[in-house]
Amino acid sequence: MIGMQVINYKWKYEAGSRCSDDESQRKFASWRPQFMILDGEDYKFQNLLNENISFRIGEKRCTGHFSGGKHVPCPQHRFVVSGNMCAECSKTDDWFGCVRCSGSCINSKQRNGCSKNQYHIYLASFDSILKIGMSFDRRFHNRLIEQGADFGTKIMSVQDGMIARQIEQKISKFLNLPDRITGDIKQDRIFGNPNKASLKISRAIEMLKKSDISISSRPEIYDFRKHYMLSNIVKKPSKLAIKESAIVDGTIVAAKGNVLVLEKNRRYYSFNAHSLVGRELSSI
Repeated sequence: MIGMQVINYKWKYEAGSRCSDDESQRKFASWRPQFMILDGEDYKFQNLLNENISFRIGEKRCTGHFSGGKHVPCPQHRFVVSGNMCAECSKTDDWFGCVRCSGSCINSKQRNGCSKNQYHIYLASFDSILKIGMSFDRRFHNRLIEQGADFGTKIMSVQDGMIARQIEQKISKFLNLPDRITGDIKQDRIFGNPNKASLKISRAIEMLKKSDISISSRPEIYDFRKHYMLSNIVKKPSKLAIKESAIVDGTIVAAKGNVLVLEKNRRYYSFNAHSLVGRELSSI
């Protein structure tokens, strides 16, 4: 049995205010980042924003899989080199195939629900970089916040995930847009230029309106920057390498999607939270 292991990283919706003498810290974003951690046989959720963390990074092992909405630990605690799951767990996971979907179903056990669900196709900007994506209707805001988008907009709503994916890929080719952006690029562009970001979306919308692709008549552009607390950072952070035996110690002062910013002795460091998923952790 292993000790503490990071199983997932996500953003969770919270409402309310924090009691503090510092007015700038009393009101906080409605979405908060957290790690899902397996500690022995118990699960716990580690809130991150404005929290002190201190741990040593250990080996990377399979995170297990989800079945029927419940997490199932990897029975062999297998080591993994890339990705978060071993081959055996990926085959039994509820959603692993859906993550790799390119418009042709490879996860038949989810096909019935997929065909009935409503999806949004969206554009999201990261400084001057624009990407396309799709999300469940109820997860649109969460999806773009967990990616760390500066701005985003729903350009189309479609029933059936397979059809939505096919349209997404068509728009991707038409606008020459990626559907993924790496953590390194997000760290490099953590302080996005709002004018560049919003202009990228506006120009893409105008191009689509002149095409044969039918999009929403007046897509609303959402500003997600308020959730990340980037005003707590006074200079661009240095990148922190996540590797075995490294120590992560300090206060998480900002979080933009999967990029966490840690402050230690008035120095700032950023790292990709996803690179900790699967890692064993030990307190120091």
